[in-house]
Amino acid sequence: NGKVEEQEIKITLEDLLSFLYCLRSAIVTPSQNNNDSNLCLKKDGKEIIVSGDVLDNLITTIKKEYFSLLSTVPDPTIPNPLSTHKQFLKKILTRPLNLRRPKIFTTNNDLLIERAMDELGIMYLDGFIGTTQRTFRPECYNYDFYFPSTSTEGKVHRVDQVIHFYKIHGSINWVASFDSPENIYGIETKDIKTIEKEEKYRDIMIYPTPLKYEFTLDFPYSDLFRRFADAITQPQSVLVTIGYSFADEHVNRIIYQALTIPSFTLFIV
Repeated sequence: NGKVEEQEIKITLEDLLSFLYCLRSAIVTPSQNNNDSNLCLKKDGKEIIVSGDVLDNLITTIKKEYFSLLSTVPDPTIPNPLSTHKQFLKKILTRPLNLRRPKIFTTNNDLLIERAMDELGIMYLDGFIGTTQRTFRPECYNYDFYFPSTSTEGKVHRVDQVIHFYKIHGSINWVASFDSPENIYGIETKDIKTIEKEEKYRDIMIYPTPLKYEFTLDFPYSDLFRRFADAITQPQSVLVTIGYSFADEHVNRIIYQALTIPSFTLFIV
Protein backbone atom coordinates (compact mmCIF):
# COMPACT_ATOMS: atom_id res chain seq x y z
CA ASN A 1 0.00 0.00 0.00
CA GLY A 2 3.03 2.27 -0.15
CA LYS A 3 3.04 2.94 3.60
CA VAL A 4 6.02 2.35 5.84
CA GLU A 5 5.28 1.25 9.36
CA GLU A 6 7.85 1.98 12.05
CA GLN A 7 8.22 -0.49 14.86
CA GLU A 8 10.35 0.08 17.94
CA ILE A 9 12.77 -2.74 18.63
CA LYS A 10 14.35 -2.76 22.08
CA ILE A 11 17.92 -3.99 21.74
CA THR A 12 21.16 -2.95 23.38
CA LEU A 13 23.93 -1.38 21.35
CA GLU A 14 26.22 -4.29 22.14
CA ASP A 15 23.63 -6.83 20.93
CA LEU A 16 23.10 -4.84 17.74
CA LEU A 17 26.81 -4.63 16.96
CA SER A 18 27.23 -8.31 17.82
CA PHE A 19 24.50 -9.18 15.33
CA LEU A 20 26.07 -7.02 12.62
CA TYR A 21 29.51 -8.53 13.24
CA CYS A 22 28.02 -12.02 12.98
CA LEU A 23 26.45 -11.13 9.63
CA ARG A 24 29.71 -9.62 8.44
CA SER A 25 31.69 -12.70 9.39
CA ALA A 26 29.33 -14.82 7.28
CA ILE A 27 30.26 -12.91 4.14
CA VAL A 28 33.29 -14.23 2.32
CA THR A 29 35.78 -11.57 1.29
CA PRO A 30 36.01 -11.48 -2.53
CA SER A 31 39.06 -13.24 -3.93
CA GLN A 32 40.30 -14.53 -7.24
CA ASN A 33 38.26 -17.70 -6.85
CA ASN A 34 35.19 -16.14 -5.24
CA ASN A 35 33.64 -12.87 -6.30
CA ASP A 36 30.57 -13.19 -4.10
CA SER A 37 30.67 -10.61 -1.29
CA ASN A 38 26.96 -10.65 -0.50
CA LEU A 39 24.83 -12.47 2.04
CA CYS A 40 21.38 -13.79 1.18
CA LEU A 41 18.84 -13.70 4.01
CA LYS A 42 15.29 -15.00 3.90
CA LYS A 43 12.35 -13.44 5.69
CA ASP A 44 8.69 -14.34 5.15
CA GLY A 45 9.67 -16.25 2.03
CA LYS A 46 11.46 -13.27 0.52
CA GLU A 47 15.16 -13.04 -0.14
CA ILE A 48 17.13 -10.05 1.17
CA ILE A 49 20.59 -9.42 -0.23
CA VAL A 50 23.05 -7.79 2.18
CA SER A 51 26.47 -6.73 0.93
CA GLY A 52 29.66 -6.60 2.96
CA ASP A 53 30.20 -2.95 2.06
CA VAL A 54 26.79 -2.01 3.44
CA LEU A 55 27.51 -3.80 6.73
CA ASP A 56 30.96 -2.23 7.00
CA ASN A 57 29.51 1.25 6.45
CA LEU A 58 26.73 0.59 8.97
CA ILE A 59 29.15 -0.59 11.66
CA THR A 60 31.42 2.42 11.02
CA THR A 61 28.46 4.82 11.18
CA ILE A 62 27.25 3.36 14.48
CA LYS A 63 30.74 3.65 15.97
CA LYS A 64 31.05 7.27 14.84
CA GLU A 65 27.66 8.12 16.35
CA TYR A 66 28.61 6.35 19.58
CA PHE A 67 31.85 8.34 19.68
CA SER A 68 29.94 11.57 19.04
CA LEU A 69 27.48 10.88 21.86
CA LEU A 70 30.29 10.17 24.33
CA SER A 71 32.16 13.34 23.39
CA THR A 72 29.16 15.61 23.98
CA VAL A 73 29.94 18.31 26.53
CA PRO A 74 27.45 18.57 29.44
CA ASP A 75 24.59 20.99 28.76
CA PRO A 76 25.71 24.43 30.07
CA THR A 77 22.08 25.41 30.72
CA ILE A 78 21.81 22.74 33.41
CA PRO A 79 23.02 24.10 36.76
CA ASN A 80 26.04 22.10 37.92
CA PRO A 81 25.53 19.09 35.61
CA LEU A 82 28.37 17.16 37.27
CA SER A 83 27.07 17.57 40.83
CA THR A 84 26.63 13.81 41.35
CA HIS A 85 30.14 13.06 40.15
CA LYS A 86 31.58 15.79 42.36
CA GLN A 87 29.69 14.59 45.42
CA PHE A 88 30.98 11.07 44.88
CA LEU A 89 34.58 12.26 44.47
CA LYS A 90 34.41 14.38 47.62
CA LYS A 91 33.14 11.40 49.59
CA ILE A 92 35.95 9.05 48.63
CA LEU A 93 38.56 11.73 49.37
CA THR A 94 37.46 11.86 53.02
CA ARG A 95 39.24 8.55 53.67
CA PRO A 96 42.02 8.65 56.28
CA LEU A 97 45.44 9.46 54.87
CA ASN A 98 46.97 6.31 56.33
CA LEU A 99 44.97 4.20 53.87
CA ARG A 100 46.01 3.41 50.33
CA ARG A 101 45.08 5.89 47.62
CA PRO A 102 41.49 5.50 46.40
CA LYS A 103 41.34 3.83 43.01
CA ILE A 104 38.56 4.36 40.48
CA PHE A 105 38.17 1.72 37.78
CA THR A 106 35.61 2.50 35.10
CA THR A 107 34.40 0.78 31.95
CA ASN A 108 33.00 4.08 30.67
CA ASN A 109 34.73 5.80 27.76
CA ASP A 110 33.49 9.36 28.31
CA LEU A 111 35.31 12.20 30.08
CA LEU A 112 32.76 13.10 32.74
CA ILE A 113 34.81 11.94 35.73
CA GLU A 114 37.88 13.77 34.41
CA ARG A 115 35.84 16.95 33.97
CA ALA A 116 34.52 16.67 37.53
CA MET A 117 38.01 16.13 38.96
CA ASP A 118 39.35 19.09 37.00
CA GLU A 119 36.59 21.38 38.30
CA LEU A 120 37.28 20.25 41.87
CA GLY A 121 41.03 20.69 41.51
CA ILE A 122 41.73 17.04 42.26
CA MET A 123 45.10 15.64 41.24
CA TYR A 124 44.79 12.24 39.58
CA LEU A 125 47.06 9.67 37.99
CA ASP A 126 45.47 8.26 34.83
CA GLY A 127 48.40 6.40 33.30
CA PHE A 128 49.58 9.31 31.12
CA ILE A 129 52.53 11.67 31.55
CA GLY A 130 53.22 14.96 29.82
CA THR A 131 51.68 18.34 29.07
CA THR A 132 52.23 19.25 25.43
CA GLN A 133 52.21 15.56 24.53
CA ARG A 134 50.53 13.19 26.95
CA THR A 135 51.78 9.65 26.41
CA PHE A 136 50.83 6.41 28.13
CA ARG A 137 53.33 5.53 30.87
CA PRO A 138 51.70 3.08 33.33
CA GLU A 139 54.62 3.32 35.72
CA CYS A 140 53.19 6.66 36.85
CA TYR A 141 50.68 4.70 38.96
CA ASN A 142 53.63 3.92 41.24
CA TYR A 143 54.25 7.63 41.88
CA ASP A 144 52.71 9.77 44.59
CA PHE A 145 52.46 13.42 45.65
CA TYR A 146 53.93 14.84 48.87
CA PHE A 147 54.32 18.31 50.33
CA PRO A 148 57.99 19.37 50.54
CA SER A 149 59.63 19.27 53.92
CA THR A 150 59.77 22.52 55.92
CA SER A 151 61.75 21.14 58.84
CA THR A 152 65.31 19.95 59.39
CA GLU A 153 64.08 16.41 60.16
CA GLY A 154 63.05 16.03 56.53
CA LYS A 155 59.55 14.81 57.34
CA VAL A 156 56.98 15.13 54.59
CA HIS A 157 53.25 14.47 54.48
CA ARG A 158 51.11 13.23 51.68
CA VAL A 159 48.83 15.40 49.54
CA ASP A 160 45.30 14.39 50.42
CA GLN A 161 43.36 15.06 47.18
CA VAL A 162 44.91 12.48 44.85
CA ILE A 163 43.10 9.66 43.02
CA HIS A 164 44.36 6.77 40.90
CA PHE A 165 42.09 6.60 37.84
CA TYR A 166 41.91 3.59 35.50
CA LYS A 167 39.82 3.41 32.32
CA ILE A 168 39.93 -0.32 31.68
CA HIS A 169 38.00 -0.03 28.40
CA GLY A 170 39.92 2.98 27.16
CA SER A 171 38.76 6.52 26.52
CA ILE A 172 37.46 8.55 23.60
CA ASN A 173 40.59 10.72 23.70
CA TRP A 174 43.08 7.83 23.46
CA VAL A 175 44.69 7.38 20.06
CA ALA A 176 47.30 5.07 18.59
CA SER A 177 50.46 6.68 17.22
CA PHE A 178 53.91 5.65 16.06
CA ASP A 179 56.33 4.29 18.63
CA SER A 180 59.18 6.61 19.49
CA PRO A 181 61.70 7.13 22.31
CA GLU A 182 59.28 9.71 23.75
CA ASN A 183 56.23 7.45 23.27
CA ILE A 184 57.48 3.90 23.68
CA TYR A 185 54.00 2.35 23.80
CA GLY A 186 52.57 4.30 20.86
CA ILE A 187 49.55 5.59 22.81
CA GLU A 188 48.73 9.22 23.53
CA THR A 189 45.79 11.50 24.20
CA LYS A 190 44.42 14.03 21.74
CA ASP A 191 41.74 16.69 21.76
CA ILE A 192 38.35 15.27 20.79
CA LYS A 193 37.83 17.74 17.96
CA THR A 194 41.25 16.88 16.57
CA ILE A 195 40.40 13.17 16.57
CA GLU A 196 37.12 13.81 14.76
CA LYS A 197 38.77 15.97 12.09
CA GLU A 198 41.97 14.03 11.53
CA GLU A 199 41.22 10.53 10.24
CA LYS A 200 44.89 9.61 10.64
CA TYR A 201 44.29 9.42 14.40
CA ARG A 202 42.84 6.03 15.28
CA ASP A 203 40.99 5.91 18.57
CA ILE A 204 41.77 2.75 20.50
CA MET A 205 38.98 2.63 23.03
CA ILE A 206 37.05 -0.62 23.34
CA TYR A 207 33.64 -0.35 21.70
CA PRO A 208 30.73 -2.48 22.96
CA THR A 209 31.31 -5.23 20.41
CA PRO A 210 31.92 -8.98 20.68
CA LEU A 211 35.60 -8.26 20.05
CA LYS A 212 36.08 -6.36 23.32
CA TYR A 213 37.15 -9.51 25.18
CA GLU A 214 40.03 -9.99 22.74
CA PHE A 215 41.10 -6.36 23.08
CA THR A 216 41.43 -6.73 26.87
CA LEU A 217 44.15 -9.33 26.33
CA ASP A 218 46.31 -6.83 24.46
CA PHE A 219 48.28 -3.84 25.73
CA PRO A 220 47.41 -1.40 27.33
CA TYR A 221 44.27 -3.09 28.63
CA SER A 222 46.10 -6.19 29.83
CA ASP A 223 48.19 -3.95 32.12
CA LEU A 224 45.12 -2.07 33.40
CA PHE A 225 43.25 -5.30 34.17
CA ARG A 226 46.31 -6.67 35.95
CA ARG A 227 46.32 -3.59 38.16
CA PHE A 228 42.58 -3.99 38.78
CA ALA A 229 43.09 -7.59 39.88
CA ASP A 230 46.04 -6.62 42.06
CA ALA A 231 44.04 -3.83 43.77
CA ILE A 232 41.02 -5.90 44.77
CA THR A 233 42.93 -9.02 45.80
CA GLN A 234 44.96 -7.17 48.42
CA PRO A 235 44.07 -8.09 52.03
CA GLN A 236 41.04 -6.20 53.39
CA SER A 237 40.24 -4.61 50.02
CA VAL A 238 36.80 -3.13 49.43
CA LEU A 239 35.17 -2.86 46.00
CA VAL A 240 32.13 -0.63 45.51
CA THR A 241 30.37 -1.07 42.17
CA ILE A 242 28.05 1.73 41.09
CA GLY A 243 25.86 1.27 38.02
CA TYR A 244 27.76 -1.83 36.92
CA SER A 245 25.40 -4.48 35.51
CA PHE A 246 27.91 -7.36 35.72
CA ALA A 247 27.48 -7.94 32.00
CA ASP A 248 31.23 -8.11 31.26
CA GLU A 249 32.47 -11.59 32.08
CA HIS A 250 36.12 -10.58 31.72
CA VAL A 251 35.56 -8.13 34.60
CA ASN A 252 33.40 -10.53 36.58
CA ARG A 253 36.07 -13.22 36.60
CA ILE A 254 38.44 -10.90 38.46
CA ILE A 255 35.72 -10.06 40.99
CA TYR A 256 34.94 -13.77 41.45
CA GLN A 257 38.60 -14.37 42.25
CA ALA A 258 38.53 -11.60 44.87
CA LEU A 259 35.40 -13.09 46.46
CA THR A 260 37.43 -16.15 47.46
CA ILE A 261 39.45 -13.95 49.83
CA PRO A 262 37.75 -13.86 53.28
CA SER A 263 38.74 -10.26 54.01
CA PHE A 264 37.40 -8.92 50.68
CA THR A 265 34.20 -6.85 50.78
CA LEU A 266 31.94 -6.13 47.82
CA PHE A 267 29.24 -3.44 47.81
CA ILE A 268 26.80 -3.32 44.88
CA VAL A 269 24.90 -0.09 44.17
